Amino acid sequence: MGSRLVTVTVMGVKGRIFLWLCIILTTVSFIAGQSPTGGQSKTKQTTKAYVYAFVGRSQFPSAAYWDQNALQTTTDPPVKGQYKTGCGVKPGGSDYRGNISVTSSGKTCQRWDVDFPHDRYYRPEDYPELVENYCRNPHGLEPGLWCYTTHPSTRSEYCVDPACPFVIVEKWRGDGRCGEDFPTPEGTPGECNPNNNRPCCSLFGWCGEGSEYCSCLSCVDYRAKKNAGL
Repeated sequence: MGSRLVTVTVMGVKGRIFLWLCIILTTVSFIAGQSPTGGQSKTKQTTKAYVYAFVGRSQFPSAAYWDQNALQTTTDPPVKGQYKTGCGVKPGGSDYRGNISVTSSGKTCQRWDVDFPHDRYYRPEDYPELVENYCRNPHGLEPGLWCYTTHPSTRSEYCVDPACPFVIVEKWRGDGRCGEDFPTPEGTPGECNPNNNRPCCSLFGWCGEGSEYCSCLSCVDYRAKKNAGL
């Protein structure tokens, strides 16, 4: 892991603004080994760039976050899915769109579109998901949902984690691949959608229809699995 710190000082009529840019290029390698389910995990290397900008005064969350997607070397596509309204299923709840508006200590959240009683760093014009005074985690930087509070002496606080007991996630991938060698982001083998025109998984891990997809020795017909309740 390597890191480089660059300090820039800008002089102005009204004072100084110190801008620290810390660009951390992190290479994370997942070394081959046993997965939690007992199967072999595969080696994968992912490179991300994180830019932290601190301007003038401290903020909470403490930094602006930028994920340089173009630098990611992983080729896994996002899995198609359907999620219960209001539930956050990603780590930290960055995809949460519910209406919780109270912090874990019971404080009411400040609206995202006003600067009272606290000035804001995150604004709806930059993050459309910041609606009303609902708890959010823009960019997923923090470990959980949070909000600015209406309490004069408490700038911001984490919120209660929403309960999501009925999350429904489809088990097929966006690129039409399937089988043990093509898992979903959750780690389960990719399946084929039994409700479209590519319901079967071929020997080579492609979803399709016809005998080479549905009738070969190692083919899997997910229509039959659906009918069997599997």
